[in-house]
Amino acid sequence: MLRNRRNDWDMSFATSGAKALQTLASTPIDIVVSDMKMPEMDGATFLSEVQKRHPETIRIILSGFAESEAVIRTIGPSHQYLAKPCDPDTLCGAIERAIDHCAFIRCDAVRKLVTGLREVPVLPATLSTLVNEIEAPDSSVSAVAKTIANDAAMTAQILKLVNSAYFGLPRQVATPLQAVQLLGLETIKALALVANIFNKFEGDEAALEKIDQTNRRSLKIGALAKSIAEAEGFEKPIVQQACCAGVLSHIGVLPLVTAWSDRWSNVVSAVDNDGLCITDAEESELNTNHAEIGGYLLAIWGFNAEIFDAVRYHHTPADALPHAPNAITAVHIAQYLVRKDRDSYCNGCGLDQDYIAGLGLSDRLPEWQTAYEKLEHRDLGR
Repeated sequence: MLRNRRNDWDMSFATSGAKALQTLASTPIDIVVSDMKMPEMDGATFLSEVQKRHPETIRIILSGFAESEAVIRTIGPSHQYLAKPCDPDTLCGAIERAIDHCAFIRCDAVRKLVTGLREVPVLPATLSTLVNEIEAPDSSVSAVAKTIANDAAMTAQILKLVNSAYFGLPRQVATPLQAVQLLGLETIKALALVANIFNKFEGDEAALEKIDQTNRRSLKIGALAKSIAEAEGFEKPIVQQACCAGVLSHIGVLPLVTAWSDRWSNVVSAVDNDGLCITDAEESELNTNHAEIGGYLLAIWGFNAEIFDAVRYHHTPADALPHAPNAITAVHIAQYLVRKDRDSYCNGCGLDQDYIAGLGLSDRLPEWQTAYEKLEHRDLGR
């Protein structure tokens, strides 16, 4: 299948997991594509070993297995799940996207951190609520979906799974409600309680507060981005993409807060004490920023381009092509309004007025501001 790409890629092939690990030990590998059914060591076990030994390597599972148990075992160690039979274009497309998005992250240590993640930690209170909801005798799809939608990390994990090739859906799912409706409560229960795909954060109170703050901000951005997209008459898929990307806009902050708390403290200090914009402070400390990290994570997890681009470019929409009103526009405006005059993290990070003017939308700002104020009033009234 890959013979015609031999002039584009350096490729190594192995007939077993053990032989593949030998190759990885001696040769730097960017991406591993593994079958599930192999002699001695199956694909899930092999990719778990790759994750431990070579966390910087992107991991794709290629499988004809239909059993839920087998699929669930691949959720943690694999970034993407491709189903057999798999045509060359699908396989090459997944590999090419992964290669392209490796360039998102210029710092090798950050790339290793993000690629090595099994999951993004969720808020303990949200996880407890989810478990209570799915075990309740009168549990409902809407209640479970609402709980998932209240946590950005949980939303990302569920959407990653439901959009994998295992389910073979004809379109991308962009909301937790759609995901729960398609997966069913029993599958959600198995994922939460058996597969343990939702990892409860167990760090200190200061980090937990930062995660909670990031989560609340992200949920507001998602709600406002949806309102803006609807007000501008965007088509329904773009409205859903804007909402989803808004909720996931700061997913790149979570691995930094949880794994690199000291370096993240340096970022916050540069913002608070030196007046730097959050992205400038991150660039100085990490040689990347949370938007690039979030976009990279969602790209290697197999999210569609509209969503991971909206996350990647939510601070710098002019860098995205083509320039047209879309999910990126809605998320950029929403993240600006949500933090404006409220958050020290937004020092110097303003609305890209030239980008907005180029789209002919400058006169719409008062209406978007009103939409934000209505959202704030609704939240305060709860």
